[in-house]
Amino acid sequence: MDVDRGNALAWYRKSADQDQAQAQYAVGYSYANGRGVERDDAEAYSWYLKAAEGGRADAQYAVGYSLANGTGVARDYRQALQWYRKAADQGRPDAQYAIGYLYANGQGVKADEESAARWYRKAAEQGDAQGEYALAYMYAGGRGVAKDNTKAFEWYGKAAAQGHADAQYALGYMCDNGQGTKPDKAAAADWYRKAADQNNARGQYALAYLYYQGAGVTKDYGQAADLFRKAAGQGDARAQYGLGYMYYNGYGVPKDSTIAADWFNKAAAKGLPEAQHGLGYMEANSEGPIKDLGPLGQGAAGKKGAGDMTG
Repeated sequence: MDVDRGNALAWYRKSADQDQAQAQYAVGYSYANGRGVERDDAEAYSWYLKAAEGGRADAQYAVGYSLANGTGVARDYRQALQWYRKAADQGRPDAQYAIGYLYANGQGVKADEESAARWYRKAAEQGDAQGEYALAYMYAGGRGVAKDNTKAFEWYGKAAAQGHADAQYALGYMCDNGQGTKPDKAAAADWYRKAADQNNARGQYALAYLYYQGAGVTKDYGQAADLFRKAAGQGDARAQYGLGYMYYNGYGVPKDSTIAADWFNKAAAKGLPEAQHGLGYMEANSEGPIKDLGPLGQGAAGKKGAGDMTG
């Protein structure tokens, strides 16, 4: 049977117009994703709201998400929290995670890391990967809970096993640095690779550094340069510096001071002191390798490790 989303939407509308909450949610979803109709976030929100008022948990979460992100409606964190709570009370783990995030960031509510950790745990205990990752982050940094790298490693592992790229990077970082587990560069490389394969810039950078060092993997400057390039293309300042360093010294790529300076400049513009030093060195020395600095390890200043959660 051929899919006809426009016709499907027409039938959903007939049912939705009779206050059928499931159909109202379906209409909202169609508008939100441009399925059978031109995308219209405001129209999506209006239909989600009808379904949410009818008690549907998925619609309540959608209304909360729309309000928290200003999608189709003016941003309002307080109202978002109210709708997330309605969905969370019906057991939705994504809403439980979202409440935790609002508490962690003081959005619509006074910042409260203990409350954030409590809500993250509710989501995590239902197997929600984002909740597992967030709870691990709280344990890794001692935020709202006692710092415990062993528990952080455990929860990152659960999220990583579900394919969560940031958790895979964090698990690699912990293996790399012996946090919550014994140091294991080979295991670190495996986890970094899983993250890198999902285009995670931190995973790409970390794996590049292991290839540069020959730690946990066979030393391979070509692989290192390729991974630095991928992370640099996503704006990672350390990778931009690392790639510039490889070009300046001809490691894994043809030696090219002009390209090196271009990458150093990109990283320097973001305030990376090593890149600023590299530019100064190039101005002062027309030839010779940059011997006193190399690509930055995972312990470098400004790093984002297992206790960092962004996005």
